[in-house]
Parts: sequence; structure tokens; C-alpha cells
Amino acid sequence: MKAVSAGEIALACGGEVVRGPAEVVVERVSTDSRSVVPGDVFVALRGPRFDGHDFVFEAVQKGARAALVDRASVARFSGASFTVVAVDDTLQGLQRLAAWYRGQLSARVVAVTGSVGKTSTKEMAAAILSRWGSTVRAPASFNNEVGVPLAILAAGQDTQALVLEIGMRGPGQIRKLCGVARPTVGIVTNVGEAHVGLLGSLEAIAKAKAELVESLPAGGVAVLNADDERVRAMAEVAPEGVRVVTFGVRKPADVRAENVRGGGLSGTQFDLVHGEKRAACRLAIPGRHLAANAAAAAAAAIACGVPIETAAEGLSGFAGASMRMEVETSPSGVVILNDAYNASPASMRAALETLETVAAEEGHRAVAVLGDMLELGTHAPEAHRAIGQEAARRGVDLLIAVGEMADLIARGAQEGGAGSEMTIIRVGTAEQAAAAALRHVRPGDAVLVKASRAIGLEAVVGALRQAGGDGPS
Repeated sequence: MKAVSAGEIALACGGEVVRGPAEVVVERVSTDSRSVVPGDVFVALRGPRFDGHDFVFEAVQKGARAALVDRASVARFSGASFTVVAVDDTLQGLQRLAAWYRGQLSARVVAVTGSVGKTSTKEMAAAILSRWGSTVRAPASFNNEVGVPLAILAAGQDTQALVLEIGMRGPGQIRKLCGVARPTVGIVTNVGEAHVGLLGSLEAIAKAKAELVESLPAGGVAVLNADDERVRAMAEVAPEGVRVVTFGVRKPADVRAENVRGGGLSGTQFDLVHGEKRAACRLAIPGRHLAANAAAAAAAAIACGVPIETAAEGLSGFAGASMRMEVETSPSGVVILNDAYNASPASMRAALETLETVAAEEGHRAVAVLGDMLELGTHAPEAHRAIGQEAARRGVDLLIAVGEMADLIARGAQEGGAGSEMTIIRVGTAEQAAAAALRHVRPGDAVLVKASRAIGLEAVVGALRQAGGDGPS
């Protein structure tokens, strides 16, 4: 963020400086007192289990020059020697500050939403655009009402491209975040069952995701998945003056990933195609399904004026995102496919396909540690049963099912693998899953670890990483 005065912050937030000099200058915004550095303004947010106002003095001790607080708490800082800016609501104040700062930027703002693949697509787009100009991307998980404003405020004045991820937990949220970010390019990756428990139907999810397209300005670009009929239909709600660019793998599109091959530990290869132009591309991480995300990222970059050759080079340099099909090998040769960051039915199916490819290419035994997929509502029982069936269909040799839905995953695997020699283990917690993995995983196995983030299956990854998997041979 450029250096701004407390007075400018107060004006942008609709607040006022109630303590200390309005001329004090800050250079960064922080909402976490643990990460404050000298020169920050500390924003005291309230949450269900915390109150940032309790940490204002700690933030100042670490070097914060000013604090943004709500008016109801001003009396707590009556004797403060630092600058205090008061607003009615600090979250709203943070968002208004980010919206004001967004107006100071000349950068192209690329926003990504969708049921799955948001983070990978965001990271791929940033990898491409960084070869074109100064690029800032939102850190992991900065996709909500707090994270999006912080990502905007982290951009410098010389930023040429700002790549954001826009999450959604209900109708209107994407529209509200777009009001802050004002994207000029919007990517919709797909519409799937993630969050169906919150919105009730795929149609409702599609309507909520379409808010990104509806929020684009004249001259903006909507980048839509031609392979997903619900996303493709969003072209109909694009405002006048918004250009629609499609991407895909299976159906005709403006930017395509063709001849997709590999998908194992050696990476995924494909031809990136735009009109008459074609460029060979290789993703260094496994997963053929990532070719669609790559096409989406390339389409957005090409819409910004990036040559297709530069897009292919950027994608080839993409190293993946943490805990999203992250590959590592333990000391005893266990190949760990760490995809434990999140899970939905679509991403589970894609991950199991990747496990099958890796196991077949390398001659490994296939092990899947699969946990609950959250926010599926009434769809959850059948969705987990279907994933168990998919695990059997993909030739999983050892299945460790984790969580409240473990029995349903196991039942589906039994139904789908009738007559197979698959071993199925049911456990309740991530810690129990880690213990089971240490008992049963063999040196040389390929192990997929995947569940919704709250299940905490990184405990399994940590156990295998340290112990190497010394189970029976």
C-alpha cells in the first residue's frame, strides 16, 4: 500500500480521527496483532470468538502507528498516545478503505470464482501475468470479506496486475466483494456441489457465481468455462460492453487445452490453443484436470494482451499451491499426494483419477485417505457413498475413510469394489487416520490425502513425512 495519513484513512472509511495526530502516516494494514510491523495501521475486527480491540495496545507496542476502532470502543483508548480512527463498524471500514485504495490503482484486476479450482487458477494466472508485468496475487485463503480487502491493500502503486480469489458462502457475497475489488477480468471456473448445503441447488450456486460476471464494467472481460453449461450460460447476464471469452478442454472454446496427456508425477502436458496459434505446455504437477484451470488462466492473460507463448511459459513455471496436489516423497519412498486443503465431490473425483494415474505409471500401490466433504447438506450421504464407489473404480488398494461420513465412504467402496481385494479401514479423526496410515502404508505406496479443510488431514501427511510409512510389506 502507498503511504497514507490517518486523516486520509478516516475520510476513506467514513470515520474520524478521535485521538492523536491525523498527519501520522502508515504504510501497511494489519488485522492480526501477531504480524504487525512498524508503520502499520491496526484494524480491530470483531469475530465470534475474538475482539481485535483487546489487542490494540499489543499492536502499538509492536510498532503500529494508528488503530482503526469502532465508535463503541473509543473510551478504551482515551489516554492513548497513538492515533485512533473511529468508525461505526471496523469490517465495513476495512472494506471502504480497500475500495478507496482500489480506485488509486491503475492495475488490471483479475478475479476468480467457481466451485473448485479457484486457487490453482488464481496462482496460474499470476504465474503468467508476472512474466508480463508487476503482479500481486492474493495469499492463500484471502478470498472472503476480510481477505479480499487485505489483498487489495497489499498492492503497490506500480502494480500492473492484481489477481484475486473471490469466495462465496451465500447469495450476494460475490457481488459485495466485487463492489470492493471492481474487477476488470472475471473468471468462473465451474459450478459444482461445493456449498450446495448452503445454497440448496446447483442453480442457486450458478446464480451466485454469476454475480462476478454481472459486476464487470463496460470494457471488462468475462472468462467462462465452455465445458460447463451453467457457466457458459452466464454469457447471457454479462453487462453491455463486457466481452465474453471462453475456455475449455472438451468443447469448442476461444482458448483450449488440447491433447492433454500424462497427469502423473512427470506432470501434465497439453497444447495451449488460441485461434490459429498453438503453444506446447507442461504443468510440473500431476493432474490432468488442471489443464482446464490452465486454459482459464491463459484465457484471462491473453485477454489482457499477453502472447500465447508467454502464457505457456508462465504455466510451465507454475509450481502448484500448498496442500493442493502437493507431491513429496518420504524417506522410505512413500509418494504423498497432499490434497488436504479442501474437498468437494468434483475435486475428490479428480484427485482419485490422479492417484490412479500416478500408481499406474510408477507401479505403486494406491492408497486413499479420504475424509468428510463439508457443506453438502442433504446431498452429503449420497455424495460420500459415490466417492467410495469412485475409489473402488479407480483401483484403490487401501482406503482409510475418516470422519462422520466414513461409514458411507466405506459402504460405497464395498459396493463399487465387489470381489476386489481392497482393504477398507474406518476411523473417526485425523489422528486416528495418521495412526492407521503408519500401520498399513508400505514403502513405495502412493498415498492420496484429501478432505475438507476442517478435518485436518495434514496430520496424516505429517505422520507419513516423518515416519516414512513403515507398515507391513
